[in-house]
Amino acid sequence: MNNTILFRFHFSSPLHISTVREDYDKSETVFHSDSLYAAIMQAWSVLGIDIPDYQNQNINFALSSLFPFYSSEQNATPLYFFPKPSGMFSKPDLKIHKKVKKIQYIESSLYFNLLSVKNVEIQESNIHGNFYLDPRKDKFDAKFIDSDVQIRNSVSRTGEEDTKIYYLDRLYFKEHCGLFCVAQFENEEIKNKVIAALKYLKDEGIGTDRHVGNGLFDLGIDEKFDIPTPKQSDKTGFYTNLSLFCPENKENLQEILSDDKISYQLIKRGGWITTEPYTTYRKKSVYMFAEGGIFKLNSDKNIETLGKTVNLKPEAEFLKVQHNIYRVGKSIFLPINI
Repeated sequence: MNNTILFRFHFSSPLHISTVREDYDKSETVFHSDSLYAAIMQAWSVLGIDIPDYQNQNINFALSSLFPFYSSEQNATPLYFFPKPSGMFSKPDLKIHKKVKKIQYIESSLYFNLLSVKNVEIQESNIHGNFYLDPRKDKFDAKFIDSDVQIRNSVSRTGEEDTKIYYLDRLYFKEHCGLFCVAQFENEEIKNKVIAALKYLKDEGIGTDRHVGNGLFDLGIDEKFDIPTPKQSDKTGFYTNLSLFCPENKENLQEILSDDKISYQLIKRGGWITTEPYTTYRKKSVYMFAEGGIFKLNSDKNIETLGKTVNLKPEAEFLKVQHNIYRVGKSIFLPINI
């Protein structure tokens, strides 16, 4: 695929990202790649742009999930935070063990160094809440993502129940801050199609409660963003994923997990169908590997295309859902030395 492009989402309205359990009173801070793929595909449908052949896994671009970025002022170079690779830090001093467990994101310069260097020792001075960054990065405010809980009314999907009160946790970003993703494309045509979809979505919103103006954003594009990655000394090496990842088959699964250095977390994906007239039905669920796992991959294979698309259309015939419901489990992988 072509060189990586970075997209910045500067949110102009609050954002809610559904949790694994879909509890509205708590928002995630990661907008997962499968949701971003789905939003882009839906935008293409509205814009009349041809959608890739899901059934044959013909998706000729790859997206990371959305992660935080920070900037103290308009023209400052943003600090980009990537997901901490699972189990990568050497055992820290017990005095800072709890602090280390809270780290979720690593600033890009330290992150790329982490990919290259084995046995990284944790530095307490680099820990700022959930973020790990060089202390010389001045003006950093670890609370650049804030939230509040809004009281909302829920009307029964079937009309058979009374209106219920629920609480919605919404994220707010400090000025000049937001979320970003990286993307890779096979050609200029598909790149332009994705950009067209994102430009459409900026006025439609992403996440939950878009109909009341949540999730609106201004789009920034950096076509010169570069990810320096270490070369693997062997054909089979270790990689970390920047997107949700769903292996193609059991044989592939056994291969990528065939080492005691492998580390990962699973995440359940599913939820309500969002298209009429099926909004009272739930999709099937699927487990995927969460971002920041460590896997063993063979570079003889095309690592850039690893990951399959799954159909979450409910199987029960009485539901009579007429269209397929796809979730993309294709991931961007980066080599890592461990």
